[in-house]
Amino acid sequence: MEYKNLGRSGLQVSVVGLGCNNFGMRCDYDQSEKVVHAAIDAGITLFDTADVYGGDGSSERILGEVIDGRRERVVLARSEDDRPARPF
Repeated sequence: MEYKNLGRSGLQVSVVGLGCNNFGMRCDYDQSEKVVHAAIDAGITLFDTADVYGGDGSSERILGEVIDGRRERVVLARSEDDRPARPF
């Protein structure tokens, strides 16, 4: 995996990131856990999530639980939206 500096933050992140918008909707907990662990094992360190992902914020909850014990290996990019989540 290739890594680059994230601006001037001092953080290095993988050039490939994982969008977590399907966690809690298309992917249940077990599927999400497999995806996250496979991504970390492949060297992916950048994970994108938002409070509206999963419809009710379940993406963030799942991701938080799944990375427990491996948190130091990832960088979380989080978007926040003050609009109510819309059904898909």
